[in-house]
Amino acid sequence: PSMKIVSFNINGLRARPHQLAALIEKHQPDVIGLQETKVSDDQFPQAEIEALGYHVHFHGQKGHYGVALLSRQAPLSLHKGFDTDDEDAQRRFIWGTFADRNGL
Repeated sequence: PSMKIVSFNINGLRARPHQLAALIEKHQPDVIGLQETKVSDDQFPQAEIEALGYHVHFHGQKGHYGVALLSRQAPLSLHKGFDTDDEDAQRRFIWGTFADRNGL
């Protein structure tokens, strides 16, 4: 079995939860990368996305930028931001390592 990965520029997660739910229902991805979540970490709708069956990891800031990585299985490793980022850096990058459906 293969792994299905989807990338989605959601342009404001809190304004478009229905679009994310529709994407999940239609495509049933294993991993989803979201761009332009436009929500700070403390306001991220984590419980709502977890209810859709995904592990949720996010790196956001209010009003602009922000990324998230959603996955059916927990990542083996997860990284937020670039190595050279400081606390004021724009939240534009998140990446993870995942096992395939066979655990490899």
